[in-house]
Parts: sequence; structure tokens; C-alpha cells
Amino acid sequence: MADGDASKNVLIVDMGHAQTTVSVLQFTKGSNDTESEGETITPTNETQFQVLASQSNSCLGAGCVDIRLWHHFVATMPQLQGITPKSRAGQRLLTGCRKLKHLLSQLPQGSVMVENVANDSDVTISATRTTLTDLCQDDAQALKELIQSSLQQANIGSNNASKNDNQLHVVEVLGGGCRIPLFQTCIQESLPVPEMTLSKSLDDTSAALGAALVGEVNNPQLVESVVVTPESLARRATLREAELVMAQLDAEQKEIANVRNRLESLVLELRSAKHAKHGSLLPKDLDGSLDEMDDWLFSPDSDQASLEAVTRKWNDFESQTKNLCADYYAAIAQEEQAKAEEMEAEAKQAQA
Repeated sequence: MADGDASKNVLIVDMGHAQTTVSVLQFTKGSNDTESEGETITPTNETQFQVLASQSNSCLGAGCVDIRLWHHFVATMPQLQGITPKSRAGQRLLTGCRKLKHLLSQLPQGSVMVENVANDSDVTISATRTTLTDLCQDDAQALKELIQSSLQQANIGSNNASKNDNQLHVVEVLGGGCRIPLFQTCIQESLPVPEMTLSKSLDDTSAALGAALVGEVNNPQLVESVVVTPESLARRATLREAELVMAQLDAEQKEIANVRNRLESLVLELRSAKHAKHGSLLPKDLDGSLDEMDDWLFSPDSDQASLEAVTRKWNDFESQTKNLCADYYAAIAQEEQAKAEEMEAEAKQAQA
């Protein structure tokens, strides 16, 4: 490679539901192109790329987490014993495990209510992120081995290659599995350079651009000229406007789902609080409010509610529960304040 050229090695980890693929690509640009350290690589007509390594594991994916949670709850909860994976109850439990996985990707602990799963009764499954980490050690190790094997095949981090050729510059992650903190940590621990930033810039646009590049390589055609007409410009403007409208609708639906998740989490939190410390401070009429919110969450009105309506429902319910559970929340706040003061006193004593 000429002195004026610059290259970047990119590790791509694609962890889907049932399969994981790890690839190492090298992008090379001419000396006329300038790029800074850490910027996203956007291949152009002048960009050349080479696949240095690519390996897959068809038995590793985010779905493995659902299955491990499923077996964990069946083994540890007596009311779930006897449930089979192919039964309707088993499928409902698997769906609940998937929801719990999503919660644990955002929170250190979570609970999900699974309806009609054991003797026509509802069951609440709970877990912490630590429990999830312990259950998925084999999957984490398999991901590490897949990454390290791909890097070794691509000669990344080896002393046999030149200084720039064996460096890893960018790490791109995609797929639902890469949203799980356990696997994010696993990816970082497998890299030759510790604490590299995991980029998440690959989206549908990148897939379309990659397909176009492959198509150009396999079937190159020289386009002499492109005629732009007023009709084509008008159609392009119409399509762009429609795309913006759809993007706004998608964002609104995502926010509606987030608000509904907060409502459901608050209901589950208060139901569990009755059996925890300070649970005796909760009012007896709280169950009525929680049942009413549960009924609404699983009603057609909730499915058809707008973002404004769902947000108003959240504000009203949060205000209502704060008023009903004022003594409970005051006791929790007092306990947290006491713990903070105790830790501060211990820190001062340690410094003395």
C-alpha cells in the first residue's frame, strides 16, 4: 500500500435472535480523501474494502437468553413445574421472559407478570441483571471465542503485520443481542484495545448502500447521464414528505410504548412492595387502583390511545399513587437518607 493511502480495520458484530456473525473488514482510501480518527466510515466509489475474516455461530443469539430465563424459572418456581416448551402456557412464559430480558437491558432488576400460565392464574417473574449474567456465562464465552477467532484470522493485534494493518480502528455492533449489557461488556473485553467505543451507526441505509456496492461489483454498468425531470423531482419530494410522516409516527408509537412500560412497571413495583419492607404502610384501597390500571393497560382503549392520552394517564396515575402511598414513599426516602448519612460517616471515618 502506498504511503499516501490510509486504511481502517472495522470489526462488525451482528447478534440477531438466533445467529451471530462476526466479520472483520478493511477499508482503504486514496490519499486525496481525508478522515479523522474515530469517524464513521462511509464507503464511496473510491473506497475499496476487503473481508479479512467472517465467522458465524448459528446457535448463539438473543433468543438464547429467553430460553435460559425460561428454564431458570421453571426450575426455581414450584407453580411453573410441569410446563412444557410447546404448550400455550410455555409459550406465554417464553414471551414473558423476552419482556423481562428487555427490561434488564435497561434496568438493574425487573419484574413481568405472565397471565394465565399456571393453573389459570397469573405469575410474576423477577430477576436481576446479575442473575441474567450468571445464567448466560456460556453464551458470553461463545461470543468471546467467536470474536477472538475472527480477529486472529484477520491478523488483528498480531505482531506479524505492519503497525496500521494490525490495528482495530472501529467496532460496529448491530442486532438485538448487542443491546444487552452483558454482551456489550463481553465484546469490549474481547478487543485488543480495551474500552473501545461500540458504534451503532449501521442501519437500513447502510444495508442499502452495501447492497448497492455489491451490485456494482457483480454487475458494473457505466451510466453516461441521468435526466432529472420536474416530475421526478416532484415525486421525490412527495416520497420524502411521506417518509418524514412515517418517521414521526414511528417515533410517536415508540414513545407510547415507553409510557405504557412505565405504567406497567409502576403497577408491578407497587404490587411487589406489599410483601417488602414498609409494605404495611401501603393503603388497603391501593389494589383497586392497581387493578383498574391493569384493566386499562390490556383494554382496546389502551391499544388505540394517543401519545397525549397515554401521557395524561401516566401523570394522573403517578400523582394518584404518590398521594395514596405518601407514607410508604416517605419511609423509603427516610431509609435512603439514613443509608446515605451512614455511608458518608463511614467515609469520613476512613479518611481520619
